[in-house]
Amino acid sequence: MSDELKSLQNYIHAIENKLAMDDATEHTHRAALQALIESLLSGVSATNEPKHIKCGAPDFVIRKGAITVGYIEAKDIGKSLDETEKTDQLKRYLNSLTNLVLTDYLEFRWYVDGQKRLSARLGTPTKDGKIKRDKEGIQAVAELLTTFLDHQAEKVGTPQELAQRMARLAHMIRDLIIEAFKQEAETGGLHNQLAAFRDNLIPDLSTEYFADMYAQTIAYGLFAARCTAPDNKEFTRQNAAYLLPKTNPFLRKLFNTIAGPDLDDRIAWLVDDLAQVLAQADMEAVLKNFNQTQKYIGVSISQKQFDSIKVYTDTFVEQNKGLFEKRVGEGRIRDCHGDLHSAHVCFTDGICIYDCIEFNDRFRYCDVASEIAFLAMDLDFHHQPGLSKHFVGAYVESSQDKELLKLLNFYKCYRAYVRGKVESFKFDDPLIPKEAKTAILAAAKRYFELAEGYV
Repeated sequence: MSDELKSLQNYIHAIENKLAMDDATEHTHRAALQALIESLLSGVSATNEPKHIKCGAPDFVIRKGAITVGYIEAKDIGKSLDETEKTDQLKRYLNSLTNLVLTDYLEFRWYVDGQKRLSARLGTPTKDGKIKRDKEGIQAVAELLTTFLDHQAEKVGTPQELAQRMARLAHMIRDLIIEAFKQEAETGGLHNQLAAFRDNLIPDLSTEYFADMYAQTIAYGLFAARCTAPDNKEFTRQNAAYLLPKTNPFLRKLFNTIAGPDLDDRIAWLVDDLAQVLAQADMEAVLKNFNQTQKYIGVSISQKQFDSIKVYTDTFVEQNKGLFEKRVGEGRIRDCHGDLHSAHVCFTDGICIYDCIEFNDRFRYCDVASEIAFLAMDLDFHHQPGLSKHFVGAYVESSQDKELLKLLNFYKCYRAYVRGKVESFKFDDPLIPKEAKTAILAAAKRYFELAEGYV
């Protein structure tokens, strides 16, 4: 018999012993479940914190060293897991937690990113307090739990993926804060922080908005810190405050106040998991466009501009995913010009548009909204907002693509940002005379200012 099967047999015996006492509850079997999980994989710990659970945390957080592996939510034997799946509590877990097991101590269901992967049952309870074993079910549970413990979340590699993962965890952090606030005394830390916010920022700030602001500040602070963290340095909540840009002293101080060493332990466990998501993210891939600009912070773009544009674009993509998918389905992604600005539009006997990007399909294929926004942005840059508006209006009337207007400022911002980046690159070109770089720097700054203006 394998070690896993021996552990499960010991676990079943422990459950039977407790059932024989006639006063068993879902809490009665937690010690047996904890022992089972910790016996299945060396170095794994299953932590059960009642004060976390009272604020909305799952029953067990499973860790290997400092890394969170997954979570287990346990219900009493015989309680319907089908009904549990319909509860707001479990919906919240499935929406936020990437690796979760739901169990009634006999049946086990494993979910990844909210989708059920496997389910298996050890057996069924009898009237005399015994468990009628299911041999195949025991083997299936062993495989399910082993796979659950071995599972590693996919490394985040795109801005959309990271934004989605962060948004789900930030929403759950918000809910934890609200619940922790309800449970603590009026002299507690969260109450004192809310009072400070009301005294210094927003006098009529509600608990819900406070929790939302709190969670968003934590998420943004961790993200900003991760953007500056060296790849060879361990990234944690504890060192995030030191990694935040010194050019943003307000964020550094606020983040350290609300997410530093004194962060409420009922919230800290999930904030640490958010930091873990960021630590494992492929930030080079996530920040490709923005990484190329970071060296110009303080030269052609300010830290404030960089931060606000990045937050705006990430948020817009997250909130309008359905619109982007709809435009793909409608055939709005075309083989376009790719570099449509006024310098490439020539009036001869008619209109000649030249110098398209023939050398790179990825640069040329885009949403027509992006193509239209490029020229509209360039007209704005050349102090022709009226002509820009007329051009967009004429295209929308001709194409009947009215949804383009929902994307216009987003793509204008993107196009202005790229132009600012390209001009900044020229500033580093040793072949360009120093006197010419004054005008180049001024143009780069104007493009970044224009990009921020669309936010």
